[in-house]
Amino acid sequence: MLGTIVAHRPQEFVSVEYRGMVADGEDDITSDAAKLIAGTHESYSFSEADGVTTLAVEIEVADEWAEMFREEWPVALDRLRSLAEQADAASRERLGSE
Repeated sequence: MLGTIVAHRPQEFVSVEYRGMVADGEDDITSDAAKLIAGTHESYSFSEADGVTTLAVEIEVADEWAEMFREEWPVALDRLRSLAEQADAASRERLGSE
């Protein structure tokens, strides 16, 4: 998917608007599939309480893409959590060695 960050508040919020797709390494904003994804929005809000970070995701997507998002989101969120936990562990390790 080909998107643009339309809002970003570090450690709080990020919003992405998609304009098309990447197909065979090329930006595609003109095919029928790209036109269907154009205008899709994803917004991520992060909050922390008692050392636990909560991620809230809001998606605005055409009906044609809803099933794909339902199937792919659990995989994507697991990957996001893994990356965040790795970054946290690396940060803690750096702090412990200082």
